[in-house]
Amino acid sequence: MNGDLYQLCVASDLIPVADDGPVAFHGVNKTGSLAMANVMRQSYFAAERADQFFSVYHGVPRKLDDMCDILRHSRGHNFFVSHNLFGAVDLPASGVLVTQVRHPLSRTLSIFGWMKRNHLNRHGNLDAVPPLERWIVALKGFKHSQMHQIALGFGTTPLARDVPVQDLFDMATANLEWAFDWFGIAELFEESIFAMAHICGLPAVLAWEKDTRNQWRDPAAELDESTGDLIRESLELEFAFYEHALQLFRSRLEDVDFGDTLAAYKERCCGEYGERLFDEQS
Repeated sequence: MNGDLYQLCVASDLIPVADDGPVAFHGVNKTGSLAMANVMRQSYFAAERADQFFSVYHGVPRKLDDMCDILRHSRGHNFFVSHNLFGAVDLPASGVLVTQVRHPLSRTLSIFGWMKRNHLNRHGNLDAVPPLERWIVALKGFKHSQMHQIALGFGTTPLARDVPVQDLFDMATANLEWAFDWFGIAELFEESIFAMAHICGLPAVLAWEKDTRNQWRDPAAELDESTGDLIRESLELEFAFYEHALQLFRSRLEDVDFGDTLAAYKERCCGEYGERLFDEQS
């Protein structure tokens, strides 16, 4: 394990602390979940608490069903991270449910790149991959969205076609505030990491590193204006959901004192952002 440890000195009445209960991190795909899981793993190891860290991303265990079984039978504090934990397992009263969201433009491009990579690996070509613009229209405003995952949780994906997009938005905004005990924002990743570590009672964190696996992702800066407009129009409520989450997160941070370490941590990690998008109104 390389790098300096950054000691935490977080003071907040809003950020929950797991104490003797489990933390379940519902990792929405393409929101920085792996990068968060990586830095949390390193920080648990640095605190000599490796036995408390469970991550499907790291093969401990490999399957969601095994993860849920371990969580159901765990005692004391443990950290669990996997896609689809929300709705897959009931937490005890002492448990803390967390997640993370990301700017929809960069996330949508990342999903499209991920899809192209997977198709190439399986078929050796990209012949059947539709153009980005056609794929965006086929999303119908909700497919692959983080709004959809936060609204319905695990196990209800087939129902999404029967739920109006406005209802998904309403459910997602309500769940984010009331069903989840805390959430992070990928564009404010250092604050999100410090808050997550505080929830878990970790004394310090290491610097985070970006996930470099998705080489097929097109940078948002290289999008032509018409394609960017199409994404925003087609995913209008997904963008509204993110804006709601961002403003809620920022309002919560007004009552959080991260101490003197955060500034140095942000300076250390500033080069890790491939793109860090904020809309003008944000």
